[in-house]
Amino acid sequence: AVIEEEEDESTYSAAATEVEKINDVSDEMRNNHRDLLIEARQRYPTRAALEDAINERQATVSLAVGSGFDVDRQTLSQAALADDEVRKLLPLRLILPTAAELKEMHTVLQKHKEDSLKEYDVTKALQIQ
Repeated sequence: AVIEEEEDESTYSAAATEVEKINDVSDEMRNNHRDLLIEARQRYPTRAALEDAINERQATVSLAVGSGFDVDRQTLSQAALADDEVRKLLPLRLILPTAAELKEMHTVLQKHKEDSLKEYDVTKALQIQ
């Protein structure tokens, strides 16, 4: 019975360690996503700014591709760099809100604030910005 208890404790301990590792990875991923979102919103305050950046880089790539064989090394390297940047920027479309989405968020927050004031919950209303 003592051996079984020791095996159960070691199995539990190993499982607890694995759960802690998973939680650490999960927290790290969440922090990375949060950092990515913060950086994206600082670089591109609006979805339109992001779209402008994507279009500029795509134009650089199109210009180099459209030139055929009359492309010097510098233009070719700029096009490759622009293409690489486009690949990094495209996923940001999923996390940066459009103007319509921002307006909807504002409307929802305003409604929550009004509801809080109607319930005389001033503390909650002040927390909603």
